[in-house]
Amino acid sequence: MGVEVAPSSSRGMEPALLLAGLQRTDDEGVLFQLELLEQLCSVLAIAETRDMLAIFDPTSFVPALSAIMGREVHVFPEVPVLASRAVKHFLSLDPRLSRVAVRANIGTLCLSALASEDTSEEGLNLAENAIKVLEMVCRREGRQVARMVPGGAHVAVRQLVGFIEVCDALFPADVLESALVALRGVLSSCPADETRAEEAASALYRLIGDGDRPKLQYAALQVGLRPAPRAARARARTSPRL
Repeated sequence: MGVEVAPSSSRGMEPALLLAGLQRTDDEGVLFQLELLEQLCSVLAIAETRDMLAIFDPTSFVPALSAIMGREVHVFPEVPVLASRAVKHFLSLDPRLSRVAVRANIGTLCLSALASEDTSEEGLNLAENAIKVLEMVCRREGRQVARMVPGGAHVAVRQLVGFIEVCDALFPADVLESALVALRGVLSSCPADETRAEEAASALYRLIGDGDRPKLQYAALQVGLRPAPRAARARARTSPRL
């Protein structure tokens, strides 16, 4: 039997009980997780030091949040948004938790969120949280993120480039910059002979080289991404568009 969690008791709940509530998968338990996630996010958002991690153990909470994000159906659309926000707060408190996040498959789940065509408020908020999480994770663990994605670096790069392509119209400039940082982390991890990833990256270079995309050009330069050398551009012109 699952731990009893009632909405009225979730305020100020002990971390162990909060974690138990987030780990529940039965119908009744899932109904209460929206409020539990709101509480967790509120606590983490005001934390100023890593001391909070001794109370809310990320090696337990991050996998629980990953399981919530990975559900195919959510009773409340805000639930995956809050789960991803909580992961973002954990990483902000200690970027070294990137490895914990990767082991919990957070990178793959975030890339899937970017590929969603959901343009509702919740869908856009989830995508924005996802790219911020990916930025932090890929700074340290870009190679591991690429390895865990089904299809490898090629698919990871393709999903990021696809998000970047629509980013201008849907998100503020800082989201675009985060996407480019994440992409740089994945690209830097690709072996020299990873031709499929190179073909996917050529789509990015086409976008950067587009004279009508000054915001993308500027953001790319800010994070150290530049159009491909001449030989790579020549290959890009003959590569099929993704």
